[in-house]
Amino acid sequence: TFIFVATFYRSGVVKFMATGLTIHSTTERNIDDAEWLDRNGDLIQVMVLQNYLFFGNANSVKNYVSTMFDNSEEVHNHNLTPLPKYLIIDMSLVTGIDTSAAEIFGDIVSLCYQKKCQIFLAGLTPHLKHIFNIAGINRSVDKKSKFSILFFSPRMESALMKAEDGLLKFVFKSEEREMLHVRERRMSMNDDGFHHACHLIDLKHGTKLTEKLEELRPYTKVVNLVAGESLFHHIDGSVNEERERGLFFIEHGIIRVERDPFSKTTRGR
Repeated sequence: TFIFVATFYRSGVVKFMATGLTIHSTTERNIDDAEWLDRNGDLIQVMVLQNYLFFGNANSVKNYVSTMFDNSEEVHNHNLTPLPKYLIIDMSLVTGIDTSAAEIFGDIVSLCYQKKCQIFLAGLTPHLKHIFNIAGINRSVDKKSKFSILFFSPRMESALMKAEDGLLKFVFKSEEREMLHVRERRMSMNDDGFHHACHLIDLKHGTKLTEKLEELRPYTKVVNLVAGESLFHHIDGSVNEERERGLFFIEHGIIRVERDPFSKTTRGR
């Protein structure tokens, strides 16, 4: 038994540490959201665990998590890593866990609940889920329960996506910004959105081209695409002959340029 414990202490339980600044989900974001996440991704803390978890090394994980919430005023004044809004613990490399270690994770959930930080446990095997269930570590929809901030994700990728979505919605408030833009559009005398798109270009690139580009307005028209619709192709892959080629100003949304594997040209989606 002593040899077993010593071996796992030497190999370590924490495989990898990161923040949302260094790793991202593969979810496509618009430019504003992506740039904001690049500046504020450290509100997401990521911890990848490995090996077998027992009381000793699980307690060290709890101690490390507690340091993330220490000295909040000092962190704020010295522009160090801010208090996390989301904690992702990936357990896809964990080989097993005993009930005493699982109870330690209950303490970690309690700490995150006190600090208003949501926690994702990702990559749990059926056996790990069973042990957590025995220890009473389950998601709750009761907002007064500490387990209301606990979420289970099949993979780290999905946990990162949900954490980023949460930051954009509740911290950056991207949905509120979008609704404000929609209201401005509805109240605008220019119902084609051309001026707004040109203004965004100036803001993004530090240029002053809106007035000059305004000369192109008589030659433009609005193109509305639904999610997944191709700019130049029908759903069956045939070319949309009715849509003219030209210069496109994106007023809202994301468009992806992808290589057509059956052609030497590119197409927008």
